Amino acid sequence: MPISISDLLRIPIIMSFDLDQKGRFVLYSSNETGILQLYLLSTKPGSRPRQVTSGKDPVMDGAVSPQGDKLVYPLDKDGNEMYHLFLLPIEGGKAEQITKNPYRTMEVNWHPNGREVTRTIATAKSCGLETCNIKTEECFMLKEPTPPLLDLHYSHDGKWIACTMAVSFKNQQVFIVNRNDPADTIVYSIKDDSKDVSPSWSPDDKKLAFVSDAKGRCQVVIQEFQGEERIFLELKEHEEAPLYGQAVWDPEGNKVYYVVSKTSRTCVHGHPIDGEKEAALPFPQGTVSYMPSPKISKDRKIMVALHSSMSSPYGIYLHKIGSESVTLLTPRDYKVDLARLVQPQSVWYESFDSRKIHGWYIPAASGKPPPLCCPICPRRTMGPSFR
Repeated sequence: MPISISDLLRIPIIMSFDLDQKGRFVLYSSNETGILQLYLLSTKPGSRPRQVTSGKDPVMDGAVSPQGDKLVYPLDKDGNEMYHLFLLPIEGGKAEQITKNPYRTMEVNWHPNGREVTRTIATAKSCGLETCNIKTEECFMLKEPTPPLLDLHYSHDGKWIACTMAVSFKNQQVFIVNRNDPADTIVYSIKDDSKDVSPSWSPDDKKLAFVSDAKGRCQVVIQEFQGEERIFLELKEHEEAPLYGQAVWDPEGNKVYYVVSKTSRTCVHGHPIDGEKEAALPFPQGTVSYMPSPKISKDRKIMVALHSSMSSPYGIYLHKIGSESVTLLTPRDYKVDLARLVQPQSVWYESFDSRKIHGWYIPAASGKPPPLCCPICPRRTMGPSFR
């Protein structure tokens, strides 16, 4: 019996996720009810998710506090992309609005002490950083004005905030702000026309890892913080680190893990700072998401990643560092038999100027024509996006 379109359309997507620093649970956003809401799920295999937000307004993202007892999420109640931040206890209860004014919000993150959150905001006149104190309920502009800031990450000691700053379409820079003296800033820009993005802090806060296209393809760069030393992590031919994918560090600070793209597939690799890239971690073939990027627990014992493919819907997988396997955490409560989906075939063809182009061939099932392409994005078919 053929798979019905209605059953395909009921397969939920997963928009974003976060990992408790102790590795106990994941927080993710999914449209299982028809509207994006947040769910909590234990990292113990076989656990069932618990929905923690509800209502007619979608919740697309959330961040778990460093202590794992609260979560913060942006919510747009008017459909105009102007967000307030809401605080919710992990154990349940009523969400509390913690912001005074709504702003367009790109990123929200916690101070390591769990007593404040900062978000990147945009208004009609400027962009900047707004900080909210959880205890006193005080909200203030930490840094303004700035060019658009696309992400935000506190150093482990809470003294610095690292962002991606979009100076122009061609030039994006790593922008560092001193939390206690916002006039004190540091910029890392390899070239005037390079994109240097998605910084992450080493465990001792002495280095930054970020992605740069300064050499013609995207690579992870290890930058000495407040120093001059800089290392490009080399990749093989046809490989690159996707732009805006974030690297995560091992506990010793001598290796990073990041997504590598090759021939329309992505894998997660460990890469020693002073050595060659290691073999791919054992996530399934397909697309391991780099937006959001894989997350790793504070003790670096487990990693979780969002995966999908052209024959497998979105799922959050858990990998125990050092093991040879992964475990699917999110349940698959739907009617579609995945074994009935047609398997894509990898193909290469030659362009008009003799370049080798990679693509995927999806045979038509039972001789019927393949689905029509979406007019918004020709790479996506009508229905769920099994990338």
